[in-house]
Amino acid sequence: MREHHLQEIRRILKKLSVTSIFVTHDQTEAMTMGDVVGVMNQGQLIQMDSPQDLYLKPQHSFVAQFLGFQNLLSGRVRQDGTVETEMGLLAGIKHQLKPEQKVTVVVRPELAKTAPANSKDHPDYKLRGVVQARVFSGQQYRSKFKLSQGLILTFTLPNTIQPPETGHHMDLWIDPGSLIVIPGSCTNQEIQEGGAL
Repeated sequence: MREHHLQEIRRILKKLSVTSIFVTHDQTEAMTMGDVVGVMNQGQLIQMDSPQDLYLKPQHSFVAQFLGFQNLLSGRVRQDGTVETEMGLLAGIKHQLKPEQKVTVVVRPELAKTAPANSKDHPDYKLRGVVQARVFSGQQYRSKFKLSQGLILTFTLPNTIQPPETGHHMDLWIDPGSLIVIPGSCTNQEIQEGGAL
């Protein structure tokens, strides 16, 4: 019923050609209602974009956290353009940042695959770890995944692929070209606080 009302309000506003401001703390409401979405923090407008660009290209670690991204890696840009993180050295990431600049790398939860891509130019990164937890939500499995480095990441996998039971090993692959690099680094505390399933 709630989703139906949101869609109906949007349809009426479009029909009347009325410009409106919709204030909410709910990301789903914002993405559903807005042609343009602005994210504020302590009275400051941090980013304003289309819902799609806001999700695919967050420009600030606060925006990424507000959107619910939990996989945030602190890192720095090396002289050769690669990014050094707790997950290891990441090559093939798209960015235009300067060497030695501190960054946050966002690993979106839907990026993980259970089979490697056959790209020779940008080979996917293989992640080996242990399933810490998994939750079935109908359309997908939400899985918490502990890497050999001790880092814990959360991924959503399609319901056609059942992850192993908790405590079992699993291999996943991610496309480095789909990772998001944001200037400035998150603290480890901020990263770990976002790790709930």
